Amino acid sequence: MTRNPRKSLARATGAAALGLATLGLVACVPPLPEVPPSPIEFVGHTVEADLAGAAFVVAAQVTGDPAPELVASSFGGGLAGPGLVTLHTRGSDLDDWSTTEIAGAAENIRFPNDPTVADLDADGDADVIVPGGFFLCEFTFSPCGSLQWFEQDGGEWIRHQVVADGNARFFHAARLADMDGDTITDIVTVSETSSSARVEWYRGTSGAERFESTPQVIGNGGGSLPVVHDVDGDGDDDIVSPQFFGGTGFVWFERTADPSPGAPAGIWETHVITTATAAGFAVEPVADLLGDGVDRWIASNHTGDDSAGVFILDQPTDPTGQWTPSRISQGIRIETPEPGSAAPGVIGHGDIDGDGDIDVAVSGDGDPRIFWLRQEDDDTFSTFVVDQDMGQAGGALVVDLDGDGANELVFSSYERDTIEVYSRP
Repeated sequence: MTRNPRKSLARATGAAALGLATLGLVACVPPLPEVPPSPIEFVGHTVEADLAGAAFVVAAQVTGDPAPELVASSFGGGLAGPGLVTLHTRGSDLDDWSTTEIAGAAENIRFPNDPTVADLDADGDADVIVPGGFFLCEFTFSPCGSLQWFEQDGGEWIRHQVVADGNARFFHAARLADMDGDTITDIVTVSETSSSARVEWYRGTSGAERFESTPQVIGNGGGSLPVVHDVDGDGDDDIVSPQFFGGTGFVWFERTADPSPGAPAGIWETHVITTATAAGFAVEPVADLLGDGVDRWIASNHTGDDSAGVFILDQPTDPTGQWTPSRISQGIRIETPEPGSAAPGVIGHGDIDGDGDIDVAVSGDGDPRIFWLRQEDDDTFSTFVVDQDMGQAGGALVVDLDGDGANELVFSSYERDTIEVYSRP
């Protein structure tokens, strides 16, 4: 298949489907390593074949239908142009989908990123948080950071602004958690520039706009896709984050004191998880990953050489010490040395082959392939190719979309302008 003509633009902006980038040229590398095709011959289903610059995609119940729907963001056909946030609802089967807009081009959100779906106004239906922006805006046109949520009101979507358009700091993901114990959820995010990252939260309120616009700063560092999780088991929420820039792979922020009048953000201490994986990209906690009752973390880095991969991060008894990374993927890497090209990308987990254990889905990102990692009986993982041509893929969802008891894989592709579902026959 012919590659999308925006490929060179996407490479120049980094892993554009997810908004991260390296600015230097990578060394000359050999062709892509051989990775075996999947022993499962997945059946492909196209959700949307013409979604320009398809980026993130999440599964959620949005319209009240018990079946999960897909909410996607896309960057549009031009670098400076507005993107879209769209809702994709399944019809009679996995080949039958309808698309409606949550945020259209008229909203002028540049680089809409990872959407979060939740009932924010307690009216019984789902709303959508949309973070926006990208570091390239600093160099080519005006800053483009933004943070907003869209209220579902019947058949309409009403925009509420948390951080106004054109902010110098941009946002890739928004997580919900009650950070101050008032029973109202707050937004936890990382705001970034081309040279800095800052973990912060925005206090939730009972007012119509729902969130305050002034951030409570947790600390410097972290990266685009944070996770809220009680790392140390002390009953409060900590924050785990990949860290792409700054030479550190993954970090976590320990809450050592709750918010108070003297410390409205709370008090936090930063800990390095590991530096052995190089640039961090995504991280997820997985309960009982290997079936031994131990909760572990899976993570992906984002590099231009043989260090690229998916890892298990084993958390030590004292989580403030260095965690042990073990690479579980094989053969994922970029093929040609282009600016900003790196691998792999986003990850997901679930039972992919129906054998009862947990497998891993992963985007190759700068490697145009998408993969799944099958968990074997000896707690190792085998890497298989799902599709050869899904460059700069987002999603990596493992979810049962049609209620038949078998999980599907969902990926988007920036280079192909598409969202695809892969089902077991």
